[in-house]
Amino acid sequence: MKTLSNRYRLFVTALIIVVSLLGGMGALHLLAAMRSEPEHSELVVPLVRVAYRTATRTTHQEIVRGTGRAAAKRRATISAEVIGVVWQVGTTLRPGCVVAEGDTLLSLDDGDYRNEVARSKARCSRNDLEEERLQRSLSNLGSRLEMLQQEQKTADAELVRLRLLAESDAASKSAIENQESVVAALGRVHLGLCGQQDDARVRLKQTAVDRLELNAVLARAERDLLRCTIKAPFDGEIESISVETGERVAPGTALFEMVDSAVVEVPIRVPASRFGEIRVGAKAVLQSVVEGYSWQASVTRVGSVVSTKSRTFTAFVVLDNKKLKRPIADGLFLDAGIDGTLHEDVFVVPRTAFMNNKLFVLKPAVNGEVAEVESRSPTIRRALASLILVDSGVAEGEALCLTNVDRLANGGRVLIGKKRGIAR
Repeated sequence: MKTLSNRYRLFVTALIIVVSLLGGMGALHLLAAMRSEPEHSELVVPLVRVAYRTATRTTHQEIVRGTGRAAAKRRATISAEVIGVVWQVGTTLRPGCVVAEGDTLLSLDDGDYRNEVARSKARCSRNDLEEERLQRSLSNLGSRLEMLQQEQKTADAELVRLRLLAESDAASKSAIENQESVVAALGRVHLGLCGQQDDARVRLKQTAVDRLELNAVLARAERDLLRCTIKAPFDGEIESISVETGERVAPGTALFEMVDSAVVEVPIRVPASRFGEIRVGAKAVLQSVVEGYSWQASVTRVGSVVSTKSRTFTAFVVLDNKKLKRPIADGLFLDAGIDGTLHEDVFVVPRTAFMNNKLFVLKPAVNGEVAEVESRSPTIRRALASLILVDSGVAEGEALCLTNVDRLANGGRVLIGKKRGIAR
């Protein structure tokens, strides 16, 4: 056991000595390397490749974006106008059914209204008969008064003659008294006939007033009778129905709703920042958010009020579905692009070509692929969402760098890449 322990100690000691020698040799080699000069190599920076576009003055039409929801130009909630019980519901009064103007869709029980019309007609007839009787009575009284006036003239003349004869004792006093009695009697008859005539005239005027009132009552009764039959007010489609057979309704009770989608109006909400840029008659392109179809129309009117809540104003577009290959459904959500301001004689440059309001222009090429770049600070007419319209600061035909502008510097060199077309 003692011999094994000595051998183990010798082994460990030898191992430690070997590791120490190897570590010292490595340290000496490292120190020698640090004293020697480093090797120098030339740093090669790769050139950036840029796409470019030739600067060209053009006319740019701004497109103002907005959204809207199509709504039928005509929509109506048909309500009851009289009290009654739903008697019959037409077969076409179902959601989705197409109806024509004048089609009978629903009927109320009209028994009471028919009776009221009959009673009103009877009262009108009685009043008309009374009016005719009074007119005949007035005519007869007029004739009798004319005859009486002739008799009075004759009696007055006879009384005058007798009084003249009495002055020469040719006529007796009793004859004069008898004639005076005749004249007085005729006067009383005349007064009676005049009183009857005045009374007949008053009653005739009353019948005329009654006739107007009775005719108004009759017209109202006939109108109520007609209101018991509900017809379609225009060509359209039934949207919903709110009553059933046997249900009692009152004036104002909603019966059904119908819509005419032949003409739809789209109120387009436009940002308030574009107020004043849209004119009546401007072209509008509408696109379905879901279906992907598009339609072209014109702005028919522009709202004059900006909403304080949404900070938008409204431009209205009307489309005739009868003239469209694919009609626009009522309630369809649409994206819209409307012609706004027209900018003439400008350079149209993508926003991505600018870096800190500077453009980079390609100078004449060093060779076929390499060119120098020069930074410019152009005059900007208007900055749009993805484009910038430049008035001056670049020349017609100059090559404008479009890509990798964040890696360019004035006077630097670049690789010439692809040429691109005009931005829209």
